[in-house]
Order: sequence, then structure tokens, then C-alpha cells
Amino acid sequence: MKKYLLFITLIVLFSACEKQISITPPTILNGSDIKSVGEEALFEVVEFAEIDNVRLLPESYEWEITSGSNIFTPDSIYDNKMLWTPSEVGIYIISVTILYDGNKEIEAIKEIEVELTTDYFQSMLVGTWRGLYKYNGIVGKNVELIIDETGHFVGRTIGGGGGSALYWGSNIDISCSVIRIEEIHGKIGNGEIQIPYTGSYCEEFILDDLEFYSDYDSLVFQVKQSSGSKFTSITEYLKRQ
Repeated sequence: MKKYLLFITLIVLFSACEKQISITPPTILNGSDIKSVGEEALFEVVEFAEIDNVRLLPESYEWEITSGSNIFTPDSIYDNKMLWTPSEVGIYIISVTILYDGNKEIEAIKEIEVELTTDYFQSMLVGTWRGLYKYNGIVGKNVELIIDETGHFVGRTIGGGGGSALYWGSNIDISCSVIRIEEIHGKIGNGEIQIPYTGSYCEEFILDDLEFYSDYDSLVFQVKQSSGSKFTSITEYLKRQ
């Protein structure tokens, strides 16, 4: 409704000059088809205004990004184009006010929904993580996990004493040891984890309740082993290094 009213206002201002006008309501295009947190989006507004068959060029563009009462700053603005990388899940209103001839303006509005995707969750796992695990409420060893872009990981225990960084299996580095995010529910990721046991064998476990904290610098997840209708599990508490 706001867009429509501003469009009518522009027509009235132009009509007061008693000149022939031609206006195409502006449209904001999401050139990147953004869907996920962490993806850079390119927005572009397309407009056309003409008086007496003479193209009326915009004098300026004022971009704004809001979600509820929060205002977000674009990464870069290039007149009718704007770059922005959302860092939070939510519904956002992208708006741009186009100014013509000193005191004439029109506004375009676009609503987008930003979600978390499995690809983004997987990419945020990449790095070196250190912390500890708990098994049946008992604090376990200090551990380290190094995870690459493919989800392959290598674990180790810190401070000696042997054992596995994921409680089960071993810390040997073989190609089948992989962490995979398969689905997202809100801000929680679930999937599978292949834990190495021997030089050529990994066993599949359930990766559950994976969640990031502190701007993706801390990580909590559960590894579950199914035994009939019962589960045994550990919970990892890790911080990015």
C-alpha cells in the first residue's frame, strides 16, 4: 500500500506541471536469488519516468533494509544497485526511494525471507574446533576436530590419555570419516557422522541438534549411537580456533 500511495503522489506532482508524463512503477530485482544467511545478494531497482517524451533521470537512490524495528546496513551501494549479506534468519523489507527533480520521489519495496540452508551450515563447520565432550552427563576429554570443505574430519584428544575425540572409534585419518548436514529445522542442523574405527572402516552415527552460538564461533552437537530402541550419546562443546 505504501508503494501505491507514493506512486500516486508522484503522478500528482508531475501532473501539476500540466505536462505529458509516462511512469513505470519501479521494481526491485533480487539478482542473486538470495535464500540463505551468509549469501551475498545483489539487488537492483529498475525504473522509468518521462516528461514530454524526455527521459527524467533519477537524482539519487536511498536504500534501506529493515526487519521489524531493526535497521540493517547494506555492504555496498552503487546508485540503483545494492549489495548485502544477511547474517541472521528472518523476513526483511528491502526498500529504495528514488528522487527526481529535487522534490519528486517514488519508492519500491520488496520482501524477502532469509533462512539457514544445509550448504551454509556445512560451510560454517570448516575449521579447527576445540573443547570437550560429555557422556551421560560426565565431562570427558579435551578434544580437537579439524573439518575441511568436504566434511572430512580428523580428531584428536588433547593432553594425552588416548581415546577418540568422538568417544567411539579412533582418531585415525581416513577418507570415510565425514560429517554431513542433511536437514535444518529452524537454527538446528541434523545429519550423519561417519566415525573411523580401522584403517579402512567407518561406522555411521546420528548427528543431532547441531547449533552454532556466538556468531558461529561456538558449536554444540550430539553424536548418537542406536542400540535397538535406545540411544547412547555424547554432546560436544567446541569453540572455533
